[in-house]
Amino acid sequence: MSSSEQTELHESNHLSASLPLIPDLPQQLAVFKALSSIIDYAYTFDSEGRFLYCNQALLDLLGLELQDVIGKSFLELPYPTELAVKLQAQIQQVFATKLKLIDETSYINPAGLVGYYEYIFTPVLGSDGAVEMVAGSTREVSHRKLNEELQGRLAAIVDSSEDAIVSKDLSGIVLTWNLAATRIFGYTADEMVGISILRLIPLDLHHEEVEILAKIKAGERIEHYETTRLRKDGSTIEVSLTISPIRNSSGTVVGTSKIARDISATKNMERQLVQAEKIATMGRMAATIAHEINNPLAAITNLVYLAKCSSVDNADAVEYLTTAERELERVSHISRQTLGYYRDAGAHSVFACHELLNEVLRVYQSKIQNRRIVVEREFDSLSPITASRGELTQVFSNVIANSVDAMPDGGRLRIQIKESGEDQIQIVFEDQGAGISPENLPKVFEPLFTTKGNLGTGLGLWIVKQLVDKHGGRLEMSSSTVSGSSGTVTRLLLPRSS
Repeated sequence: MSSSEQTELHESNHLSASLPLIPDLPQQLAVFKALSSIIDYAYTFDSEGRFLYCNQALLDLLGLELQDVIGKSFLELPYPTELAVKLQAQIQQVFATKLKLIDETSYINPAGLVGYYEYIFTPVLGSDGAVEMVAGSTREVSHRKLNEELQGRLAAIVDSSEDAIVSKDLSGIVLTWNLAATRIFGYTADEMVGISILRLIPLDLHHEEVEILAKIKAGERIEHYETTRLRKDGSTIEVSLTISPIRNSSGTVVGTSKIARDISATKNMERQLVQAEKIATMGRMAATIAHEINNPLAAITNLVYLAKCSSVDNADAVEYLTTAERELERVSHISRQTLGYYRDAGAHSVFACHELLNEVLRVYQSKIQNRRIVVEREFDSLSPITASRGELTQVFSNVIANSVDAMPDGGRLRIQIKESGEDQIQIVFEDQGAGISPENLPKVFEPLFTTKGNLGTGLGLWIVKQLVDKHGGRLEMSSSTVSGSSGTVTRLLLPRSS
């Protein structure tokens, strides 16, 4: 007798000794042998839910020997009570209904490892059509469950995102559309999935999609691309786009993922800030001119008075000079009004500098990101100050804008707030820009001086200096143009609130 035949006979004798309830042993033995060859866990039960057979894989999972399992129910094995009760009931259900049952569960084995399993209970019918036993098989689906959970989390993140997240194929047809996309653009997923993304793009900007798809097909990623898109109601919206290629398992680009952020409010704030700066600059220049006019105006007024006194015999001359006096007084009144408007502009309030700096940085966020500038905040002092919030906004905006303009290829902008003595706060802006040459550094606070060529007005730092002086503070600037350590440091000293 061969060794395989001896093994088969031994297995048959072992099973026949341990399974007295089975009426047709040869038929059942064939089932058991088939189950034993399955990699997954395999087993059979009698009508009382007791194990007739289980394969080695299940024994290894339970940490038991065959004789410890045969003839016992789930309730007598190391299964959680709630799960054991459920499984016993399901076996009885299969015997009663003669229907296959498929379900899933989690299980912690004796080694303490948690797994997810899918199990199938199948009725085995005899020649009379009655259920002779239930055959079961279990396979571990932990990997699939974890993938499902991960996909569920990712789907939740996408749906809860404040940004529109859209995927497209390489012809620009929308494949997925999240809730934020509906909120931003007005179209539902049903209205956009299967439709060309060109529906959102103004006609004169259709060329952008062609250029974007060409870059994506080449495997490029597009970050913080600012443009305009259309809402369902026909209105336009300013967005910042980040677009990435989607690749299949072989690495081939098969589509695009697009994140669209609504930057309309930020861009509007930037425009308002620019407009406010223009208005403020005009007002301060007018005030400066008005101040300078006062002295010659007073002199001319005195000269007119003297000329009128010397012309008492000439009625026409007196009348002309009297009219001139009235006009000079009107000019003087306009001058005083202008100076008063400038000096009284911006009511003072109590606020923390770090909060205002964060607001200004938000305004310049898109420009900072586009230039790949890293902003480091070191706010060691949160002490409040009393000042004009609008005027200090102008101060911080000018300094930050100068630093950003000085780093077109990226770099670091470090902003520090720290105590300086008992009654002052020091705010330091340190960039890694090109720096200011030693011969130009003394001129930076002069009006109309600029190192930006046609792009600068020469008024920014002049205004900053005036406003800092007005608040009883001090402004200092140092700079280096040495390669490898270039950059500019701007220090503001402002009095704290008493």
